[in-house]
Formats: sequence, structure tokens, C-alpha cells
Amino acid sequence: MRLIAVSRVLNEDDIIEAFVRHHAPLVDHHLMLDNGSTDRTIEILRTLKQEGMRITVLQNRSPMFAEIRYNTMLFQLAATRFAANWVLFLDCDEFLDERRVSGGLRSRLAEMQADDVCLHLPMVWYHPTANDDAAEPIVPVRVRRREPKFADIFKLCIRGELAAHGVEIDRGNHSAFWRDQQIAARVADDLVLAHYYRRSAWQVVTKAVVGWLKVLAAGQEAVEARANFHYAATIETLRDNPAALLLDPDFVAYSPFETDVVDDPIGYAGGALRYTLLADPMMKAIAVITAYAESLARQHGRLIDGNAAVRMVADNLAAQWTEVV
Repeated sequence: MRLIAVSRVLNEDDIIEAFVRHHAPLVDHHLMLDNGSTDRTIEILRTLKQEGMRITVLQNRSPMFAEIRYNTMLFQLAATRFAANWVLFLDCDEFLDERRVSGGLRSRLAEMQADDVCLHLPMVWYHPTANDDAAEPIVPVRVRRREPKFADIFKLCIRGELAAHGVEIDRGNHSAFWRDQQIAARVADDLVLAHYYRRSAWQVVTKAVVGWLKVLAAGQEAVEARANFHYAATIETLRDNPAALLLDPDFVAYSPFETDVVDDPIGYAGGALRYTLLADPMMKAIAVITAYAESLARQHGRLIDGNAAVRMVADNLAAQWTEVV
């Protein structure tokens, strides 16, 4: 059985090394698409490849949102170039937790019937707390406490053979569609993805700002499809009343009540880190958001320079006046 993991990555240098090392013993190859990282993500991935990790990293630096296209392309490449029998979709903050299944994901896939083509893996949120060891660079070792219940949100593991039949992978890698119909999936209640969504307040701000701006840059169709809509409230607050977030200790130094979380660290399978640095999250957030804004502005400039019709639209917009006072 060939099990191929696929992931999209963007500015994940605090967690990418642990993510690759943890999954390296669990999958046959890891295919990634970098969406234009400006931190050390590519440097770390390149060094891991030189070390001998079975990874392939592609890059597309477009600042707009095109997630279904990217997810489906990765699925097709995993099937054709890497001969995947099964394709496992993971984000960089999601770590497969196989503790509850003897033989792990591979044994569960081997048990699947011929007409079972999709497996849904439930997610569980892990939260940073005041008791975490701030000097520990391995995120799933540092962040030990999770919500008591698994979330009703799933990630996809799908048979590679479906890539030849026009199957599309939806936003978020939560489901697959064929001819606009969602493909039925079995749920693996005991194969969990530990989700380390929040590592710092500044990382959350960065993800929300860049994630929502990518949608706006993709045009009205992406907005109306409510892509990345969960980021909209954060960026609106930052725009209209930034102090409500950035000066709120409950946001900046968030830590759940101990009674609301369970101490249950996953079995991290990756060993020690060699290339990950503990950096200032606020300084990284400023650098990443600034780099993305520059990329977005430069693409806008290239569109104007390269297309007379776009130049005309931009000039017409620049010539419009509205009396506001």
C-alpha cells in the first residue's frame, strides 16, 4: 500500500520541521505546495530533503485564494507521480494520533472494503496553557492539553484511483466531490488529528489577516462562497478597533481553564528538531503580513502594466470623486 500525505504550507517555520518528522515514519512520501512563504519554511524543508526525508515541495506564490484548485492538483499529483493507493490530506498544524488503533492508519485502510473510497478522520483541538514549557520547540510536546471532545470536523483520506475520474477536493480538505455530489466517507472515530491551530496570538492574527486578504484578492466569487469566512471577524476587529484584540489580555495571553481541557499529549514520532528556531511571534507577524501586502501590491501593479483593459478600469476608478463631507 502506498500512502501519500499532501499539504499546503504557508509561513509555518515554528511547526513545519516537527510536522514533517512526525509523519515521515507514517507515510511513504509527503507532497507539499508552498503558497509563498517568506519566513524560514522553505529553508527548513530544503534542509530536511537534503537530510533524506521523503518530501517533494512545490511552490506557487500567487497572493490570491484558489484552494480547491490547489487541493485537487495535489491529489492528482499524488496519484499519478507518486502512485498513491491512498492520499492523506493534512495541514501543518495537524498531527496524526494513532495511539488508539493497533497498526495505525495503515491497518485501518487495509480493512476498508472495495466500495469504501473515503475515510474521515476527526479533529481535536489542543490549546496552549500557562503551564506549557515555553522553551520546548516541538509544538506537540509543548502543547499537551486538548478539549475533552473530538470536534465534528473531519479531514480526508481518499483512494488515489479516484483522481482519474474528475474528483475534486473541497476547501479545507474536509470532503471530496464528484459531479457536484459529495462522496460518502466512513468515519474513523479512533484515528484522530491533533490540531494545534493556535501557537500564539500573533500567529492567529497573521493567519486571519493573510487568509482573508487572499479571499478578497480572488474576487467576489470567493467572497460569496464564504471561503475563509471564519477569518473575517478578526480582520474587521483589527481594522475598526485593534485595541479590542491586541490590548486584550484574554486574547494575547489566552489560556483555557484547566477544568476545560484534558492533559493528553500525543505520541510525537519525529524525534529531536535540528533546524527550528524559537522566534518572537510578534516580530514574525509584522514581517509576514508586510511581505504579503507587498506581494499583493506588486501583483496588482503587474496586472495594470500587462493589460490595457485592466489599466483602463484602474484609471477610471482613480478618476472617480465622491463628496463625503
